[in-house]
Amino acid sequence: MENIIKEKGITWYRFGQKKGALLAREIPFREVFCNKMSKKIKHFPYVINNYKYVDWTHFIDKKDVDWIVGDFSKKIKRVGDLNILLKQSNTTVKSGIKEAKKMDLDKADGNRLLRYFRKFIYFNAKIESYLPCSNFIVRTLSWKVENELQKIFLDKNKDEVKQVAMDLAFSKKPSSFLKRQIDFLKLAAHKNISKKLMHEFIDKYQWVGMVFLIYRPLTIEDVLLEMENINPAIELNRIRKSTDRMDKKRRSLLKQIDNKRLAKLVGLLGASSFVEAEILKNFQLLQFNFYSLLQKMSEHLEIEYKDLIYCAIDEIENVLLEQKKLPSIELLRKRDKIGYSVFIKNGVYKINYTNPQTDVINHGDFVKGICASSGKAVGRVRIIFDVNEMDRVKNGDILVTGMTTPNFVPAMKRAGAIVTNDGGITCHAAIVSRELGVPCIIGTRMATKILKDGDLVEVNANDGTINKLN
Repeated sequence: MENIIKEKGITWYRFGQKKGALLAREIPFREVFCNKMSKKIKHFPYVINNYKYVDWTHFIDKKDVDWIVGDFSKKIKRVGDLNILLKQSNTTVKSGIKEAKKMDLDKADGNRLLRYFRKFIYFNAKIESYLPCSNFIVRTLSWKVENELQKIFLDKNKDEVKQVAMDLAFSKKPSSFLKRQIDFLKLAAHKNISKKLMHEFIDKYQWVGMVFLIYRPLTIEDVLLEMENINPAIELNRIRKSTDRMDKKRRSLLKQIDNKRLAKLVGLLGASSFVEAEILKNFQLLQFNFYSLLQKMSEHLEIEYKDLIYCAIDEIENVLLEQKKLPSIELLRKRDKIGYSVFIKNGVYKINYTNPQTDVINHGDFVKGICASSGKAVGRVRIIFDVNEMDRVKNGDILVTGMTTPNFVPAMKRAGAIVTNDGGITCHAAIVSRELGVPCIIGTRMATKILKDGDLVEVNANDGTINKLN
């Protein structure tokens, strides 16, 4: 396994980097891991004893990772096994949305808001327990596919094997993003777009802007801006050709390898990638449907939504019980800008309102990763962690981030190339960059540390390198 860090008697596995609001991050630490909600998942229960979230980055004890991967390897035999997990997720999101719609927010006082807030915590934790689970399944299958390929391609190094695995993992089954993109292009193809059609599109995809409680509402202005300088017919044809080309490459590779065991693993990997994306969509849908509750709580507590989501659970509950005051706005915004850290040791968690930085190795002017979507680009670096900073990415800029999620897509479409610290062969950046035809390099680990905002760089997504030019 790559991304291994040793520290004070624990070997950590770096699991991914993504900015999230404190409230969104504390829920899984407290409810899913420490209160063992993850053990209640049918067919794929798991336990995490040691975990840390530092510098917007997740680290899990390698012992926990090894045990989970070993256990899941025995359980994943057919696509039906994966559908069990998706079915549980679908049931949870339907129940949660039903509860959210029953809430009478107009008459809600502090006590009622507290009851509603606890329901939000419960359903959010339940749906979020499936996220690491689906990610572990994808990683388990990815590693198994890569191991099988290494036995076949003895002359290839690990990065080259990952590249082959990425080509094999492509699935013609459209992602939620691709469905959204096709609907968007069909909307743009109308000569005169009615307000009704515009609002139907916005209402259908408003949830895309919500990830880990950081929310950017979709507006008519956003959609119109996205429509500038595009030809819907050409774009739809490009998507079809791109999909056909990648599927042809996948089938050609499978024919060349001619290994039934590997073909089955590849099929499972493609299915697990789809399941993971659908579970993430369910998670976003649930949080979006509780957005009105969190807005009402913000009004009641007389702070902005963007500040509320950087409160801890106990801080919110105590003020609703009229026992304590909330932290100052200055402190809450410091958590947003500077960060915070969460540690779990032997099942007990602790929040530190400081954010120790991960070590940075000086690699000079050179960054290397895995090619997710081929091509080359030269442009200015724009380092983005927060979806509300996406407007800084202009046409042709190089988008550099920890990892991408669906609400990053407008910036990804404008980017000349995409570079991420993290990501596996079926990650969001890999899938979307191919669908968009944008050069993309994933798994660089330190791109956001080594590169600086405004750097002029050349991204070569044919060999996985990023070079500074200035």
